[in-house]
Amino acid sequence: MNSCMNEFTLLICLLPILFIFHDFEEIIFSRVWLDHHKEEICLKFPFMKKALNMFGNLNTPAFSLAVLEEFIIISIFTIVALVFNETDLWYICFLTFSIHLLMHIIQSIAIKGYIPAVVTSVICLPYSIYTLLLIHEKGIYNLTESIIYSLIGIIFFGANLLLIHSIAGKLYKLLANKMK
Repeated sequence: MNSCMNEFTLLICLLPILFIFHDFEEIIFSRVWLDHHKEEICLKFPFMKKALNMFGNLNTPAFSLAVLEEFIIISIFTIVALVFNETDLWYICFLTFSIHLLMHIIQSIAIKGYIPAVVTSVICLPYSIYTLLLIHEKGIYNLTESIIYSLIGIIFFGANLLLIHSIAGKLYKLLANKMK
């Protein structure tokens, strides 16, 4: 295996680690932050009210279940990439994660302040930029494939996010009642 592949393998392995590192910030701070800023955000950005009501009503354990489900998907696709040298599904996850990081940074700029996950977004963004540059420099994926895979990732993970957030609260309540 040449040094490029060793480097790419390391970058593949880093995705689930950086994903969960990033989402820890969201898990830890989102509930408290939303409790203090939800009304202000809805006033500044009325189009965000529906999304904030949907995502903002999850408690921390339910939100953690949603993050766990996404972490499992990313981990499975990472293992597939490493074991079978089939990186397409991993690349879709990587691109979606990178777009997710950019969205948090843009959201923070838009509200002119801290939002949960912006600190780890800034920390993880160099990984995304470096990985994307390496992938294109080595011809692993081209720009057209990257755009198509980005769109697939946005659609898949967007739908998945809506689905898992809609059932996470119900699932948490079910689990909590079963443990009584």
